[in-house]
Amino acid sequence: MQIAPFVTDAHEGWIRAIIPLEEGAVFTTSDDTLVKLWSPDGDLLQRYEGHTDVVRSATVLANRSLLATASFDHTVKLWDVESGRVDRTIEAHTDAARVVLYLGETLFLSGSADATIKRWDLEAETPLQTLTGHSEWINDLILLPDSWLLSASGDYTIKLWDLDSEQVLRTFAGHEHWVADIALIDERHFLSSGSDSRINLWHVEQEEPVRSFNGHTDAVRYVVPVDQDRFISLSFDKTIRLWALDGEELARIDVEHAPLCGLHIGDNILLVGDEEGNLLRLEI
Repeated sequence: MQIAPFVTDAHEGWIRAIIPLEEGAVFTTSDDTLVKLWSPDGDLLQRYEGHTDVVRSATVLANRSLLATASFDHTVKLWDVESGRVDRTIEAHTDAARVVLYLGETLFLSGSADATIKRWDLEAETPLQTLTGHSEWINDLILLPDSWLLSASGDYTIKLWDLDSEQVLRTFAGHEHWVADIALIDERHFLSSGSDSRINLWHVEQEEPVRSFNGHTDAVRYVVPVDQDRFISLSFDKTIRLWALDGEELARIDVEHAPLCGLHIGDNILLVGDEEGNLLRLEI
């Protein structure tokens, strides 16, 4: 593996998320309260300024014309992608909004440090649905077929929900500290990473991990599937590691600053955001 700078000092703080738009353009969110849109060559195309605290997550909505962002200022903002203007501010939660996820059409979800997950319609002023079941903050959300939803939490668990019935179908308790990230391998298998330095592979029908991946010495912030057989992990131990799903560690790179998030952009290339606000390009 090789890593090189892509955009140095892209933000003045942690880069929390990298979100694809189209034709290689990406959004980044940061602790500096800003969201930025970058060209495939690393040129700044647009700034989105309006949040007053960390912007932890974003998702593209409505034919890629709107961007939803989740912030520690308790709000979700909807932005016009082209102009950079705020279209609407939703007082979404009683604590930090930590994650947003597009569901399709005019629907999206938000998850919060208030331990709730809310379902929203772009045309509605109040949530259509509120899911309660976690006891701590929501870190990540992933949609599965059949209206199933996975949620990762600071309560050390992952839950599988049926969005139609609003019921918890299964609770996965394979971490010893907060669960930072989850990522789909296929429709029935997913990865989780946590502050216990562990990575787990799960099947949605099993409450115990299929396999655990050990080797990191600090919190694993993010996991990024590369293909059906391999994935990348990013950790506060300042390493980036390539794993085979059978459990073998295939490669590692030591980096100067902790890598916090990543996006697979194809052809064995990832963009990585770090704790110093840099965007890096990783070749596998």
